[in-house]
Amino acid sequence: MQLLVDGYVAAHGELADLSLGGASLWMGEGFRSGDTFEFRLETDAALPFSFRTTAKVVWSRAAMSADGRTRCGVCWDHIASVEQDRLERLIAAACAGH
Repeated sequence: MQLLVDGYVAAHGELADLSLGGASLWMGEGFRSGDTFEFRLETDAALPFSFRTTAKVVWSRAAMSADGRTRCGVCWDHIASVEQDRLERLIAAACAGH
């Protein structure tokens, strides 16, 4: 997963949780509440979907893991209808596998 600011990759992270309203992320670089960035998710071959939108950090916790990564929660700031459809299909496909 990539997080972009002004079109440039600002951080990479791992998705901890994903919903229609936002996501929880593990990242090496910390973001603060109120930060806004472009969120880009590309899945692997098992779930070949992509999703892109803008996101706003609503909470952040420093160094919650043994490897020093931070965890933060984001809500989708603006999501286009085509991206909303992609997100819904991604979540449905992920849930169908469990």
